[in-house]
Amino acid sequence: MNYYKITDIEFDFDYEDITEEEQNEIIDDTKRCLWTSPKEEDLADVITNNTGWCIKSLRYDVVK
Repeated sequence: MNYYKITDIEFDFDYEDITEEEQNEIIDDTKRCLWTSPKEEDLADVITNNTGWCIKSLRYDVVK
């Protein structure tokens, strides 16, 4: 299992009643974590399942 450090992420906050401050907090919390995923292609699903927000775009580094 690999570890992933999120470098940039855009969640789908469209049409949601959430402040910009709340959005930034969710993004910062996500980038602060070291994520694990059984396969690299499952990383977005892992993050979505843990945060409750769908992802529009995602960039990350693999941590070994």
